[in-house]
Parts: sequence; C-alpha cells; structure tokens
Amino acid sequence: PEQRGKLVKELSLPLLVMDTAKKELSEEEKQIVYTRMWMRKEAQKINITDEQAMEVYDNLSFQARENNSTAPIPPFDAIKDRLKMQMLEKAIVTNVMKDAVIKVDTNTSAGSVNGMVISVEEANKALGQMTKGQMTWEKLPENDKKKLIEMMAPSKLMTAEAIKTLSAKEKESALAGFWMQKKVTTTEISDKMAQDGYEKMKKAAKVAKSKQKIPSFEAVKNNIKMQLAQEKVVSTLMKNAKINVK
Repeated sequence: PEQRGKLVKELSLPLLVMDTAKKELSEEEKQIVYTRMWMRKEAQKINITDEQAMEVYDNLSFQARENNSTAPIPPFDAIKDRLKMQMLEKAIVTNVMKDAVIKVDTNTSAGSVNGMVISVEEANKALGQMTKGQMTWEKLPENDKKKLIEMMAPSKLMTAEAIKTLSAKEKESALAGFWMQKKVTTTEISDKMAQDGYEKMKKAAKVAKSKQKIPSFEAVKNNIKMQLAQEKVVSTLMKNAKINVK
C-alpha cells in the first residue's frame, strides 16, 4: 500500500500540471503555445542547406555594398544558423499563405483571412505594439489597413492549422511544458536559499565520498535556483491535490 501511494503520487504530477495549465493559461497563451509547437513540427519537414543559406548571404552582402552600407557584415558561419531559421520561417509562412483569401472589412470587424475574422480589437493590439499606441484602426489609412491585415494573416492561419492538426496529447504536452516553465521562471528563489541548497549538495557529495569536483557556487547558482523553483512549484501542486489510492 505504501508503494502504491508513492507510485500514484508520481503518476499524478503530469496530470496535475496539465489540468492546472488548462485552467490558468489564457486563450491567447494557449494559441501561442499551439502555434509554436506546430511551427517546430513544420520546420522538421523543411531542409535548408548551407548552399541555400550562402546564396541568401551573398545577396544580402551584395545589397549592403549597393547601398554603400558602412555596417560590417558578419562572416557567414557567424550568422548561418540565424539565416537558416529566418529562411525556415519564411518558407512556412509562404506555404500557409498560399491561396489565402484576405479581405478588409470596415463594418463589424477589421477583416478576415479564409473566412476567419480579425477583430478591430486584434488590429488595435497589433498597431499598439507596432506604433507604441500612436495609431489605431480607425485612424489608419485604407491602404495601410490592407497591409496590416496581410501582416496579421499568417499568424491567424498558423494558429488555425495548429489547432486543427495537433493531436490532443500534443496540445496537452505543450501546455503543460509552457505552464511549468512560466511558473518556474516567476517563482522567486533568493541567493540565500540557493546557497543553502549548494551547501546541502556539498554535504551529500562528502557523505557519498564523491571524487567529482564540485563547481563554485557562482557557477551553479542559476541552475540551483531553477531546480529549487521547480521543486517549489511541484510541492505546491501536490500539497493542494486530492489524491485517492484504490
């Protein structure tokens, strides 16, 4: 019975995290999490070679020379991975925007993409971030309204694809991971708590007669804080949980 209780508690943790994530995360956060997971899956289907990245790099270098840019151009190897990531994102957006039907609506909403409504509130939020609150949908010129809807369309389409194609298990796993990361990073652990954890680690190593060299406190402080924060989050979850063993 004692071992059963311990086993059930261990197995209950992922369920508790998942259930709490579903309750506490906002709908916007959930959509962001789904879209990120979907994009990672889509990125695995696309292969960007070094040659393709080099071609883009050469074009950027040529444009910089044409524009008489004085900013130094980093060597290819220094920005290769970043270039590939940008190319991946561009390829995903191109695929999702293929045959997209975009409309600007000046009556009840800001517009739509493939029939999905983009509300005035959404448009104003995007404008607020872009212009630091200086521009609103109502003040925006008609030509710029269409550009804004076109800019917002890929995100809307990718979110829709993510919700439609990700399995329930994938969605739950993504939400649980995001919620745990969010809680851990916002859980405060003082330097003193980390120092105490470090001293316990040193004592445990001494008792175990470990020959492995223990790094300095400063070198492992952040890792210890992260571990303690995670333990604190888990402890709070388990403390409030109602677990029954049959």
